[in-house]
Amino acid sequence: MRNSDNKTNSKLNTILIIVFVVVFIILILFSFGYFNSSKFPTEFIDSNEEAKRKHKRLEALIEKQLATKTKIEKKFKFVFLWVRIGLILMWFGLLGILYYFNIVKNFSEALTYSQVSIIIILIFNFITFGTIGSLKNFVASIKIKTENMVYGKYINLDEKIEINKQELSKIESEIKK
Repeated sequence: MRNSDNKTNSKLNTILIIVFVVVFIILILFSFGYFNSSKFPTEFIDSNEEAKRKHKRLEALIEKQLATKTKIEKKFKFVFLWVRIGLILMWFGLLGILYYFNIVKNFSEALTYSQVSIIIILIFNFITFGTIGSLKNFVASIKIKTENMVYGKYINLDEKIEINKQELSKIESEIKK
């Protein structure tokens, strides 16, 4: 009798183990959509004090970046103003050279030579770039090159400020919880 009781106990144990494993797998599958890991404390979630320290660091960083941005914008406006003044001074220099060599004697001749110089610039622009409309692009490229010269390594400063502001608001919401 023991042998048959042993076999039924073994079969019963096997069936119970299989039922337990199937129920466990079903519970795991149904819990995938409802499992919330934020309820469990982990070592990777910042404490409230750490969040406050990070908040202060981000505020200081954003203030520093905004100060750098305003400083660079002022510098760019100053440099680009002098680039435009330089172009005007080159035009006056050309007229001064023409006056020095007695080619220009009055204001109407100065205007005529200015128009001729603009036409020559347009011709060189057409030969170089292929269209007359690209003169605007040429002026825009001068502005972009000036920006690159002034901004340098701070060329993506606006995007960095936005990213830091988003992270700051995220940390503020964590602190309020």
